[in-house]
Amino acid sequence: MKKAICVGLAALMLLACAVPAFAASVVGTCEISTQSSEAAYEITIPASTEIPWEEPEWALGEVAATKLQLAYDHVLRVTVASANDFSLVNDNDPTATIGYALAGADAMVFQPGAVETAFPLTIAVSEDQWAQAAAGRHADLLTFTAVYEAA
Repeated sequence: MKKAICVGLAALMLLACAVPAFAASVVGTCEISTQSSEAAYEITIPASTEIPWEEPEWALGEVAATKLQLAYDHVLRVTVASANDFSLVNDNDPTATIGYALAGADAMVFQPGAVETAFPLTIAVSEDQWAQAAAGRHADLLTFTAVYEAA
């Protein structure tokens, strides 16, 4: 009888240790975010270029954005200034100049996210300017300024 009671108690203990599992659906949420406290941008400007003598028009290159992380209500405005009032100045005689026009530089504005935007620049020299040009090297220096501002 002791053996039967021991076997019965062992069976009861095994049943007591079995914990039933119930399937329940659980719903949870997870927020993913990122934040930048400052704008970030990178632009490229044309490299130094030599214009062939008596060429009426020459592609200077382009101003392009390679990184453009701007606030939604801001833009990046790029302006160009000429050291010699858009004239190529002779190295030996500063009074001997060749005037030129820079096309494409008047409205360079990058919008947020428009990283594929590029502004091609072209230099045009009239026949009259080439005809009166003195021999020798002529040069000008262009300065590009990028300003991050409210749209």
